[in-house]
Formats: sequence, structure tokens, C-alpha cells
Amino acid sequence: MLVLLTFSYFGVYIFFEEDERFNILFEKLLDDKLNPTNRLVLDTIIFHSFILMNLANMFCCKVGGEKDKKKLVKIIFSNITFYVVIAAEIFLQYKMINIPNGEFLKHLIGTSELEDNQIYTCYFVAFLVLPVNVILTYAVPTEKFNFMKTVDIETKKGRNALTDIFDQAENRMSVARKSIRKSINGDLDDF
Repeated sequence: MLVLLTFSYFGVYIFFEEDERFNILFEKLLDDKLNPTNRLVLDTIIFHSFILMNLANMFCCKVGGEKDKKKLVKIIFSNITFYVVIAAEIFLQYKMINIPNGEFLKHLIGTSELEDNQIYTCYFVAFLVLPVNVILTYAVPTEKFNFMKTVDIETKKGRNALTDIFDQAENRMSVARKSIRKSINGDLDDF
């Protein structure tokens, strides 16, 4: 989130020279000739970084904070379909960014071509997720989060604030339905 906010508000200063900078609020995405403006380029950088960060996060979730190296290797190589899907997503993402200008699909997707240094920056920032995950895996003790084992929002067996709210809503809906049925039946009895 920090990276995306930084790119959103300071990307004008990070990626563009002084004579290429623009107002992030009022700049149009396309000029009068339907060519992409620098605003669309910045939006594409943000989009590309976000998708790549999500892909790196998928890998981190698969590994899941495992500290045992034997289990880690087993987890990494346990599902070839996972890697096929990630490779396909990276390929599609690359194609979305590198479709030549002027094509219908480029305008439909709403992306612009990026320069090589912008693409490398997106990959670099996205794959920073991996070392951050490793650092957090070893630096943050998991015992501090044991209270999360009691939270169960998927079944009715677990009791927590969220399930209590849904139960109250269900009870109120049931009372409302009974009241509506009673009033409808009462009206029918008058005939």
C-alpha cells in the first residue's frame, strides 16, 4: 500500500523530468489525438506494480512463513500448476503493457507502453515483497498472534464479534418476516 500511495502522489517526481510533470488531478489520460499522456503512463506504472506485487504475494502465501527448510522445499515444489498460473499471469501482464500503441485492445485495457527503466522499476519494487516476507517471517514472533486462532468467521461454531453481528441481523430479519406475514394474514382475515 505504501508503494502504491508513493507512486500515486510522488510518481510525477520519480518517473518524469521537470518539463514532463503534470497535475495528478486534472491531467487527462489521453490527449486530443487519443495518444496516452504521462498521467496514463503513471497509472500504468501503478497498475503494473500492483499486479506484480500481488503475484509476489501469492508466492509468499504459498510458502507461508515456513521456517523448516525441508518443508519449505517440499512446499515450493509441491504444485506445478501454481507456477504455470503465475507464469501465465506474468506473460499476460507483460502483453498488456507492451501492446503497440493505437490498437483497440490498448484503449480497452487503458494502459500505455512503458519505457524499459519504468518496467524494471515495477519489477524491482514488486519483488521487494519477497525479502520483506523473509524478514517478517524471522523477525516477528508468531506467538504474539495466537489470539487469532480463536477467530472463526466461516462457521457458526466459532463465537466472535463478527458472527454475533450476523446472528443478530438474522434474528431481526426473522422477526421482520414474521411480522410481515402476520400483518398480511391479519388483513386476509378481515375479508
